This record gives sequence, structure tokens and C-alpha cells, in this order.
Amino acid sequence: MPIDVQDWQQRLSESIAKYDVPGASVAVLHDGEVTAFAAGVLNLDTRVEVTTDSVFQIGSVTKSYTATLVLVLADLGLLELDQPVVRYVPELQLADRDVRERLTLRHLLAHTSGIDGDHFLDLGRGEDVLARYVATCGELAQVLPLGAAWSYCNTGYAIAGRVVEAVTGEVFDEAMTTRLLRPLGMERSCLLPEDALRHRVAYGHVPGPEGITLAPVPVTPRTMAPAGGVMATASDGLRLARLLLDGGLTPSGERLLAEDSVREAWRQQVALPDPTMGDGWGVGWMLTEWSGHRVVGHDGGTIGQGAFVRVLPEQGTAVVLQGNGPGAGELVGEIVGGLTDELCGVRPPAPPVPVGTTRGERPEWVGTYARENMRITVGSDDDGLTVEVQIGGLAADSLGASSFAGRLEHAADGAYVTDAVGDWMALVPFRLEDGTDCVHFGGRAQSRVSASS
Repeated sequence: MPIDVQDWQQRLSESIAKYDVPGASVAVLHDGEVTAFAAGVLNLDTRVEVTTDSVFQIGSVTKSYTATLVLVLADLGLLELDQPVVRYVPELQLADRDVRERLTLRHLLAHTSGIDGDHFLDLGRGEDVLARYVATCGELAQVLPLGAAWSYCNTGYAIAGRVVEAVTGEVFDEAMTTRLLRPLGMERSCLLPEDALRHRVAYGHVPGPEGITLAPVPVTPRTMAPAGGVMATASDGLRLARLLLDGGLTPSGERLLAEDSVREAWRQQVALPDPTMGDGWGVGWMLTEWSGHRVVGHDGGTIGQGAFVRVLPEQGTAVVLQGNGPGAGELVGEIVGGLTDELCGVRPPAPPVPVGTTRGERPEWVGTYARENMRITVGSDDDGLTVEVQIGGLAADSLGASSFAGRLEHAADGAYVTDAVGDWMALVPFRLEDGTDCVHFGGRAQSRVSASS
């Protein structure tokens, strides 16, 4: 079925107005053909229009690129996923010496390292930023035991980026560009802002006292390049998805990735504690199901921009959506889900909503849970359970606030949801084998530091 571009462009225009997103770009791969459309403006001050060749920050979708690059290097024999990271970066220090000796790239890429994951540092623009970043990791807490549970870890991807540098002898930006982006024909994809200036570039927007305004920070720090530094067009983003859909072959027919590595990328490495996010995680990819069909993808956010990739391997279909405002995530259901429904009869599940009160409840796991840049307190009052959230770092900059509060209610299947940070989101309590109480919220797990009095 061909895509009615005019109709979908109109829908996109209506959706960005509805969710207060200045501009967005979408690219779709279906039946071997790529269709792209865009709407809105790149910058509310300049009013330059978004076009299909506009470059957006893709944030953590970069992690799928970094994981793919690591697999490419593994196929070349330069590294192994299950060898200790200190084999490649012996200078790495961690708070837990046993974890330091056993930590592997597989742990890092599947988010099972247990390292405090939101260690955001801006160490400047020097080509040694990742080496200097790794030198600071010895200060970080071990939030979870190694391999105990999935918890989103930006820190781990920065360390993986340093491994790439160590085994190639190249600065990460160079290795990513020459070994992945250019072989895939991603001519408008880059990592440095001076390279992005050669193209039509989106600027981020965040909430302000009088509505959305320009983001206070234009780009991600270079230390976070392996975790969130790629800038790309939506169509370029499809090229990475197509590499895996085509079994590791580039558009020219050359083999960039072994078939075994393609399978490994989309093989579940770990289950997710929060089922509303997905079922599991591969090597750099989220794994889930929509309408009973397998879906692979990744989301990304920087300060004021968002990117979303969904791939339906059975149908050979992929959708990339990029936006430059805080409501970009709201477009996924209407635009990405609408496209996969129209083309493949596959829709995303409905977001979690409360179905029952927690009034009169006081479970034994109430208390305060903490990690770097996030502190969650679950308490109670006469109306039921409450949630207070304190957020720091890039997340606070993007949300325009650092302190939030709301209710904790029951969702379907006995899960909990909270409206503390905007829309209802799952909050999942769980217990480690050693008896430590933890909660999983916003992709992160944190252990309890104190019980409520």
C-alpha cells in the first residue's frame, strides 16, 4: 500500500500543533521504498521550515549506532563482547573492584552493569574527553549488582565509546563516521556541531514560564557522544534499521555486519522490569511486541529534542520520527503507530492508566530510593500512596523543573502507575536476590536508601 504523503503531512502538522512541538520529520521504509515528510519549523526564533533533509539530534537512539559499531569491530576481531572491559581499557576504575574485573561490553550495551548510569559531565571539546571521563568513573556508586537487573545506563555507553577508541586508535567521532555512518551512506549524519552546521539543523525547545522556548544548551556534551551525540535526518536513521533488516548488507551490497551479529543485536539479552517499556533488551535495541508482532526500536531525547525508531522485522517496515519540542514523544502513538497500523495492521499498546486506588495501603517497600540525578520517595496519606521525584542533570534541563509530586495508583495486572512527572508512568517495585528493595522508574532502577517513618 503506497503512503499518501499529503494526508500524512497534514496529520503531522495537526499533531505538532496539538502537542506544541515546533517541528518534526518522519521517514518510513515499507515494501523496500522510503517515504519522507516533515512539518513545522526548526527554530521558533528563525522560523526556518523543517524539510525532509533537516538534521535533528537523535539523543539515545545513538546507542543503537554505538552498539552496531561495536558489533562491526567484533566481526573484525578487534574486540569481544564477553571479554572484561579492562582488557581494552586497563585504566578504568570502578567503586567495586570485583565488578571492574568482570564487567564486559555485553553488560554495558545491554544496560546490566549496575553502574550509576546518569554520570553526565561536560569535559569540553578535546579529543581526549572520553579518556578523561573514564578516569572519573571510580567515584560512581554500584547501584545494582553486576548483571542483576536492567537499568538504563548512559555511563556504560560512554565507557563503551572509550573501548572503541582503544581498539581502533581513532577518536570516537572518527570511528563512528568512517566505520558506520559513511559505509551506510549517511551523508547528513554527524556528531560534531560544526559538521551539523553544513546542513539544515533543528534547535531544541523546552518548557518555559510563557510556553516553550529555545533550549538553554544547544548540543549534548562530547563526553556523551557514544550515548547520545549523533545528529541525523530521519531518512538517514532508516539506513541503520535497513542494515539489520538486510542481514548486515550495506546499500551497495557489501557486508558490514555478519549475519550472526545481526541476530545477536536483536536477541534478548535481558528482560525489562517495566513491561510498559518493552519485553527485553538486545545489544543496543529495545525489544517488544505490538498487536502480537515483534517490534524493535529505540527512543532518544536531548535537551529539547526527541527521536523515535520502530522496526517491524516480520513486515520489513521501519519508521523514524524526530521532533524538536518537549511533546515529541506524544507523536509516537498518532504518527508512528498510525503508520504501522495503516501499512501493517500493527498498533502500539495503549499507555498505562490507573484503574484502582491505593487508599488504605502501605506496602513494606515504601521509602526513599536514590541514585545519581534521581531520588524517589514513596509515602502515603489519607488518599493512598504518594510519589515525590527529584531529578538532576540533563533530564531536569529538558523538563524545565527538578522537583515533582503526584499519586501512585494501581494499573492493570497489579502494576503501579504515577502521574508525578506528567503523564501516567509505571513505577515497578522489585526485590534483588540479596533482599534489597528497588524500584524501577523512567528506565532506571534504584535501591532503597531509607524506609518511610
